[in-house]
Amino acid sequence: MSAMTYLAAASYAIAGASNREELIDAMRKSVDYSGADRFYLGRLCQGGEEIERLAAWEKTNPDLTRMGSRQPRKAFPVLEYLKPDSPLISDDLTTDSRFDEGSKTLLASQGVRSIGLYPLVRGGELSGLFLVTYRMPHAHTGEERDFFSVLAQLASAALAGIDSREELIEQVKRANAMQRAIEKVSAFDDEESIFAGAARLLIDEIGFADVWLGTVDEEAGVLRERVQRGVGEYPGRAPILFPLNDQSIATVRVVHTGKPVVDLDVPALAEREGWGEIARRGNLRTLVVVPLRAGGTTFGALGATRTEERLSEDDVAMLSTFASQLAMTVLRVRADRERRRQVEALEAANESLAQLLVTVRELSTPVIPVHEGVLVLPLVGTLDSLRSAQVTEALLNAIQKEKAEVVIIDVTGVPTVDTGVADHLLRTARAASLLGAKCVLVGMSPVVARIVVELGVELTGLETRNNLEAGISYALSRQGLVIRPAGPRR
Repeated sequence: MSAMTYLAAASYAIAGASNREELIDAMRKSVDYSGADRFYLGRLCQGGEEIERLAAWEKTNPDLTRMGSRQPRKAFPVLEYLKPDSPLISDDLTTDSRFDEGSKTLLASQGVRSIGLYPLVRGGELSGLFLVTYRMPHAHTGEERDFFSVLAQLASAALAGIDSREELIEQVKRANAMQRAIEKVSAFDDEESIFAGAARLLIDEIGFADVWLGTVDEEAGVLRERVQRGVGEYPGRAPILFPLNDQSIATVRVVHTGKPVVDLDVPALAEREGWGEIARRGNLRTLVVVPLRAGGTTFGALGATRTEERLSEDDVAMLSTFASQLAMTVLRVRADRERRRQVEALEAANESLAQLLVTVRELSTPVIPVHEGVLVLPLVGTLDSLRSAQVTEALLNAIQKEKAEVVIIDVTGVPTVDTGVADHLLRTARAASLLGAKCVLVGMSPVVARIVVELGVELTGLETRNNLEAGISYALSRQGLVIRPAGPRR
C-alpha cells in the first residue's frame, strides 16, 4: 500500500472516529505504519499550564495506551519550541543546537534521539501536541512531514467533534439529572432538608465539586451560610458570612442584582473573598453563582464550583433553573410554616374565646342561693333559644345541688316578652317542678305585663309577685318563716 493510499485510509478512520478510543486506535495504526518508535497525543488544559494525556504508545509495548492523566507543562520542555503554524523536527537531538542541554538530557533518558512534534490547533491557537519519536537518528522526509501534519490536523478536528458530541451527551445527562434533582428537592418539607438535599444532589447527580448556599439575614446585615457540601466540608472550618453591603463579593453582587456571576479564576477570587483554603483543598477552577429568587424577591444565592476550566452557558442556565425551583420550594415551605403558625394561633384564640364564652354564659345565668332551699335566678337582656336552654340547664343543676324548694325567677332586666320567651319560662318552671321546686316569677314591668295579656299567654303553674322582695317573702312563708324588722338601732 502506498503512503498516499494509507494516508487516505488513515484520514477516513480518524475523521470517522466517534470517540477517543477509536481516534487513538486509528492514530496508533498510522504511526506504526510510518515506522516511528513511539507517539504521544496530548492537549493543553488549565490555561495551558497542564497537558492532559490522551494517548501514549510505543512499538516495544504496543498495548501501552494511557488516557486521562495530567502533567504540568514543564514536563514537556520541547513545547517551548513549538509554534501553532509549523511542526518542530529534529533528525538528531544530540547535534541540534535549538535544544538546551537539559532538554537533550531529559529526552535521552527516555530513549529519544529524533523527534517530530506537530501542533494541534483549534481556532488558530495551540490546543495540543502530536509527538512522534525515534530511538535512533532519523531523517524526516518531506512526505513524512506532510503525512504527520495531516494526521495532527485530522486529530485536532476529530477531537473537536468528539468533544462536542461528548459535551452534548453530557448536557443531556446533566439536564436529566437536574430534573431528577428538582423533583427530589420539591419533596422535602423543611428548609434545612431542602438546602442540604439540594447541595448533595448537585454534587452527586450533576458533578459539581463544591456547593454553597446562603440566605439574607437582614437584621445582621449579612449573607449567612446555610449549607456547604463537597470539598468545603472539613473539620474546623468556620461558616462563611458575607457582608451585604460589599458588592465586590461575587455572591453578594448576585443577591443585589439578581443576575448570575461566572468566574473562571476561582483561586484568585477565593483569596480575595476569604475562602481560599476551600479553593486550594479542592483545586477549584470555575464558579457560577445564581440567585435564589421567587415571587419577585431575591433572598439568597447558590454557588457551585468545578475543578474543570470549562463552564458552558447551558451549565449556567440549568443551575439558574434549578435555583428558581429551589427558591419556590423554600417559599412554599415558609408559607406553609406561616400558615401553620397562624392556624395554631387561631386555634389558641378560639380556645380562649370558647373558655371566655363559657365564663360569660355562667355569668349571664347566675343562680344565687339566698336562703336554705331558696334560689334566685336574675335574668337580664334578651332571651333566645340558646340562652333559654342554658338558663334551664343552670337552674336545674342548681336545684339539684342546693336541694331547693322555691326558685325565684326575676325578670326585672328583661326588656320585652314574646310568646317564645313566655314558652321558655313555662318550660323552665315545669322542669323545676319535676325536681320538686316551686317557681315564682317576679319583677314583671307594666309594659311586659300588658304584652303578656295581649299575646294571650297563660302563665298557669307560675306564682307571680311584684318584686324580688315579695318573692323572697313568699318563698320563706312556704317554709314557715317571715321577714321582720330588726330592733331599733342604738
